Amino acid sequence: MNLPIGFSLLLCSAATVVLMVGFNRSMLKRKRSAMFFRMLLFSVVIYLAEAETQFSAGSQYQKLHTVMYLLIYTGMGLLLFFYALYLIAIIEETESVLDILKPVLAILCVGSSAGWSIRLLRIQVFGIQETAEPMSEILAVISSGFTIIVVVMFVILLVLHRRAVGMTNVFILLSFPLIPIVVFILDYLFINAQISIRSILLPEILIYTRYHLETERKLEQKETDLLKSEVRLMTGRMRPHYLYNVLSSIYYLCDRDPQQAKEAISLFSDYLRETMDAMKHQELVPLSWERQAIQNYLLLEKMRYGNKLHVEARSDLDDEDALIPPLSVQPLVENAIRHGLTRKKEGGLITIIAEQSPGGEIKISVCDNGIGFDPALTEEGEGLLNVRERLRMLCDGKLTIKSMPGEGTTAVITLPQKHSNFN
Repeated sequence: MNLPIGFSLLLCSAATVVLMVGFNRSMLKRKRSAMFFRMLLFSVVIYLAEAETQFSAGSQYQKLHTVMYLLIYTGMGLLLFFYALYLIAIIEETESVLDILKPVLAILCVGSSAGWSIRLLRIQVFGIQETAEPMSEILAVISSGFTIIVVVMFVILLVLHRRAVGMTNVFILLSFPLIPIVVFILDYLFINAQISIRSILLPEILIYTRYHLETERKLEQKETDLLKSEVRLMTGRMRPHYLYNVLSSIYYLCDRDPQQAKEAISLFSDYLRETMDAMKHQELVPLSWERQAIQNYLLLEKMRYGNKLHVEARSDLDDEDALIPPLSVQPLVENAIRHGLTRKKEGGLITIIAEQSPGGEIKISVCDNGIGFDPALTEEGEGLLNVRERLRMLCDGKLTIKSMPGEGTTAVITLPQKHSNFN
């Protein structure tokens, strides 16, 4: 019975539980947070199982020890696997990862746990002595080899995606597999203090305090900013003077052309419904959704401005595969009409082009031949700031605007390749 080691393992489990208490429901909805929580959970299982073996040392507890060591080996395998999923979840927020990586890591982690477990059962259950034949040594080498391969894959994965993760964070995240390995080697060669399992706690605390909490804080701030942006989007879409103008147009159509008035009411209803639907979308929507919103808006404006408004549109994309923030193109069309064409006596043309560049980026351009403006002398309105902010937060996209007085304006949305389903 080794009480000091046993109590230290209980303290490790208690400290890990304290870390777990810091997770709330909204955090666990995020994939990487859920994976890290599971890592902590299996760490507790490992600590408690190892503590039990220290408290109940003796031949009479051999069967119980066998069960505990099976829990430890299984927990170690699951701990490695959930750490792999944790890393992949972090990377996949900004970059794609090979689909085959998850099953390969799962096989290696299972193989490592299975090798140690089979070796233990051969010795404890079937009474096969390690010195009697080489199979136990072979199993140990295979299991250790699997573990080493997994750790090497962690290193390669983080190095390859260092830009997405950040160089400082690469070192923090690598502490999880590397610190226990270094401690295990030192413990085996010099110290013999049986601290290798307890050393798991140190990198978990390091990742939790130096990476996880900071990342969660940034995500919560991003969600708050996005919520504010959505509120501004809704108020912008519901501008009183625009609603008044549309309703006034419908009012006069009731006497002049009742059928067209009915069509206008139907279009206006669709426009309002799409605007409300946009408030529910906190993620990206297909370009086809945005195209329908633009079409309804343009039909309403066409009723107001008649032949002064001309529109051309073309797309080289599959509208279901191209993903964009909701109501991100429509405000650009609206700006082109309000600030470009309607201030030109004869009206003009709006051209909407959606295409994919050779590098894989999606570009959506809204061009008009209106009065134009000098960007250096004109302050950007809240509508454009809102579009720019949501593009950045939702999909790492950007908005560029070029204009010349008397020549017109071109607004271009650029989206990275990862936000489409194109190969």
